[in-house]
Amino acid sequence: GRFLVLAGATEATTARTVANAQRFEKLGVDAVVVMQPFFYKGLNQQEVEGHFLAVVESITKPVVIYNNPGLTGNAISLSTLGRLAAHPHIIGTKDSTANFSYFMEVLRIRARVKEFAVFQGDEWAVAASLLCGADGAVIGMGSLAGKLFKRLYTAAKLGNVAEAVQLQMTLIDMFDGIYDADRHQWLTGHKEALHYLGIIRCPKASVYQMLTWEERHRVRRCVDQYREYL
Repeated sequence: GRFLVLAGATEATTARTVANAQRFEKLGVDAVVVMQPFFYKGLNQQEVEGHFLAVVESITKPVVIYNNPGLTGNAISLSTLGRLAAHPHIIGTKDSTANFSYFMEVLRIRARVKEFAVFQGDEWAVAASLLCGADGAVIGMGSLAGKLFKRLYTAAKLGNVAEAVQLQMTLIDMFDGIYDADRHQWLTGHKEALHYLGIIRCPKASVYQMLTWEERHRVRRCVDQYREYL
């Protein structure tokens, strides 16, 4: 096909994550994405590693690790990640630790393991990560500003540092306009932008309050300003 299909199987427990992974494998996905368990915070590294291995051993499709300790409350140590990266059925990781020194160590793991892709998940570190050799970035804003990320990726891979940094700063400006300075409106602002562009019908996001007219105007003004990147 023209692109790969990766399915997120993460659940609060290992058993339910395994069930999701097996179901997605039957549907024919190319790979399964798995995060640390959430809700059950404070797991030790043996428990975290066992969670991923249980999923890997339950399916034949490859697995991508989505490392997000901020949302899950469970960290993956570098030694644990190094062992998991060496597993032949674990093919990469999305790193959303927002810890660049940790991310650089992950790149060092990749250099040793070879067949292991590393993707940045922190919007503020996309340019720096690509310039340091990351394989790519998996970013929420990507569903809105695809042209910007394509240009940023190309600039970084060609070694055009100044252009990559300029595009990174543009990305941060867009964040302020669409998500607000404190990022609380990351989902409602994002959906309002997609709604304004005619991509989705309803900007409402469950749980979150609807944006005020002033906030909606801020989002739309930002969309108009940076439309060439969308």
